[in-house]
Amino acid sequence: MNAPIVKDIFRRYSEGESTKSILNSLKVQGVKNQSGKTPTYNFVTGILKNRRYLGEYRFKDTVAENVFPILVTPEVFDICQRQLAANQQRPAHFKDVKDKYLLTGKIFCGHCGGHMSGVSGTGTGGITHRYYHCNAAKRKKLCDKKRIKKDLIENIVIDYTFNILNDKSIITDIAEACYLSQNKENTALIGMKSRLQQTEKEIDNIISAIKQGIITNTITETLKNLETEKEQLQTAILQEQIERPIMSKEEIKYWLHRFSLMNRKNENEMQILIKTFVNSIYVYDDKILIMFNYRDGERCIDAEEIKKYMHKKENSDNHKDYQSSPLLVFVFVLNV
Repeated sequence: MNAPIVKDIFRRYSEGESTKSILNSLKVQGVKNQSGKTPTYNFVTGILKNRRYLGEYRFKDTVAENVFPILVTPEVFDICQRQLAANQQRPAHFKDVKDKYLLTGKIFCGHCGGHMSGVSGTGTGGITHRYYHCNAAKRKKLCDKKRIKKDLIENIVIDYTFNILNDKSIITDIAEACYLSQNKENTALIGMKSRLQQTEKEIDNIISAIKQGIITNTITETLKNLETEKEQLQTAILQEQIERPIMSKEEIKYWLHRFSLMNRKNENEMQILIKTFVNSIYVYDDKILIMFNYRDGERCIDAEEIKKYMHKKENSDNHKDYQSSPLLVFVFVLNV
């Protein structure tokens, strides 16, 4: 498969684009599968699950690294795997844009640790009510966790994410960590450079053999393949370096500030906000744990602060559900 196409598929899916949308664009581009036929849904998911693009070669219980050109970083590959797993948990109605559940893939049951998925039902008067419900409780009856209202939990997560973005000290810490991490080469780049070094060594060995008069069709074909791989690796390394320029601390702060200006009423923007900053949410009967994607600090919202939060929401027509909410405790686990 063409390397730029593979990299583009991983990038787009990790940024939230659906497999259906990616597949449609591939068809428009005229991309074909290995059999020369029009690609299918399995073609896209097959690429997203293929560890070969991490540079790995697997045979039975043996795993060899840096065998193939590395087209995707472990971080992006892991994001795609979590998203694929989350999509398998989604109920069919999630595909309806009217029922977009922003926390899908990130919200878990505090009782059993399993995924919670979006569900809906029509009450008296034809009003649709939406919830997050533990999959084990809903399907297998193996858990007794009650469902939680969709608007309630989503608004809470969004509110406290914005609180982070408005905390200058936290933003300064995040910017500092991001700035320092730029000086550490990513694993993909390290792998590509390692493979390039090995390829150049193999080319030198073949050239030495040729100088000694050892010339066969196999040697010349191998040399040709190695030269092609060398060019591909050099191009991939250059692209990786171009795509990840070094940003100053102020540029990073500005980038983070843009999230604080997002429109709460825009579901697509809120989904990007949650994907960027929220690691996971665990829902218990008496508390909710929210884990954010930054490190070296914890914050606990006590009962008194929660009561004040509830009181504030009681006065809003858009947040009436908060009136009957249980005690909530928020733990901020810094994780970047």
